[in-house]
Amino acid sequence: MQNAKKASITQIDPRLFDALQVVLQQYLPVIPSGIPLAKLTTVLDAGCGLHQWGKALFRVMIEQAGPDLVSDVRIEGIELQPDITQTANAQIRTGRGQVFVSQGDVFHFPANRTEWYDLVQARFLAPYVAPHDWPGLLAELVRVCKSGGWVVWIEPAFPTTGERTPGWNNLLASIERVVTQLGGSPQIVGSMETLFHQSGYWKEFKTSNVSIPFSTVSPASGSLLIEQYRTLRSQFLALRPAMIAGGISADTFERIFQEVLNEFNTRTVASQWMWKTIYGQKQ
Repeated sequence: MQNAKKASITQIDPRLFDALQVVLQQYLPVIPSGIPLAKLTTVLDAGCGLHQWGKALFRVMIEQAGPDLVSDVRIEGIELQPDITQTANAQIRTGRGQVFVSQGDVFHFPANRTEWYDLVQARFLAPYVAPHDWPGLLAELVRVCKSGGWVVWIEPAFPTTGERTPGWNNLLASIERVVTQLGGSPQIVGSMETLFHQSGYWKEFKTSNVSIPFSTVSPASGSLLIEQYRTLRSQFLALRPAMIAGGISADTFERIFQEVLNEFNTRTVASQWMWKTIYGQKQ
């Protein structure tokens, strides 16, 4: 996860993105169904963080083709932060040597990587990329993709607010302000199709939206279970450094946290989190 020009938001604990990947695997395919796995040998995950997606893709390949038929596959992640790069490589078990992370800048891939990859993916980079930087980033993704290869771009809209959930609504608004303050683009979903279409020449160009439901326990259940509370608390604490770096005081952060927990304990908080996928086959 990275932006070569803005690094403040990388203060988010990467374990938060581990938890997010677990959720996404339940709703989003590892790759869009229109992309044939059998034609993928060289794969790039741009801004990969701990490279959870790359490991998931390799597992799917093993399940569908067997280890002998994927011996030539290389799934490379590019990550700006050296400590995250080191941690990611240390955590890779299955596919070691075939699934790996390289330290690098997604805005400036090496010149010898032109038309190198069969599949290039960028997922959830909106917190790290300023609105005016997307054309340059997408141009790099297209450059390193082979002719006939695929570029996949996935970003979320903000979760929906509720009529009787001011704490939840305040949290979402605060996160949006922080992402903007730290140089991200929280509303990029509305511009994705135009930006992607302008970034290259495509044989195919497809989009899809998946809405992920989010709902707490109902009031009839009484309150959050202990394990639910611990999970929410750990996720809030993972957000804390970035929120403070973005101008939210420690006291305000704690107040928002307590407001949201109180709502989760006393009423059902229902929200939808829409994720947009755009993918194209390069001419």
